[in-house]
Amino acid sequence: MPEGVLLHTVNMLGKTTDIVQFRETCKVHRDLLGADAWRSLLKLRWGTVIEQNTTLEESIRAFAAANNPRVVACDINGAWTDDKRYWCRKWVHGTSGQHQALVLSFVCWLALEASFKNVVAGRYSLVLRCKRGADADMRLKAIVTQDSRDQQCTRSEFKIVRGHAWKEVRVCTVIVERITAVTVKLENKNGDGKTGLVIDCLQLVREE
Repeated sequence: MPEGVLLHTVNMLGKTTDIVQFRETCKVHRDLLGADAWRSLLKLRWGTVIEQNTTLEESIRAFAAANNPRVVACDINGAWTDDKRYWCRKWVHGTSGQHQALVLSFVCWLALEASFKNVVAGRYSLVLRCKRGADADMRLKAIVTQDSRDQQCTRSEFKIVRGHAWKEVRVCTVIVERITAVTVKLENKNGDGKTGLVIDCLQLVREE
């Protein structure tokens, strides 16, 4: 099959998961997409830059990470997160393997911040993976800013429903027009005592 036809086939695939599966399961297409044509297609359509001389596995991981970036709890910081009287870090098995979750002991002023670097252009859902062990639901405010759009930010409010199971809470939609850093702030400064929140990660999930 001519290279141009194969590239057209790849370009017709709408979901990033389909692209990754396509590349993993078909050896002929994998050989093609390991070439410069694969890098050119990703850069043109999604803004994903794959370095020269990368292996197949490395390029798949880079593609997936660029399209669904994640910040694990050990990289989420904020007011009193380094003070064990208020927050602590506990090892859990999360979406990124074994890492430390951020566990809330007690605060009245909740303020957290996380940064995503080099987010490629696209429309994303901001998702907080967490669980809420206290007796009541918790409401938080999210403030999302982009380095490439200093004059604009996205603000939203969302609720974390109580429950001991991990849940993925959709926070808001984030639209990125070009490669940029995205900063997320999570806040609840109403002065009421807060406890029982466990955070695994924040993730930008591409909306297909």
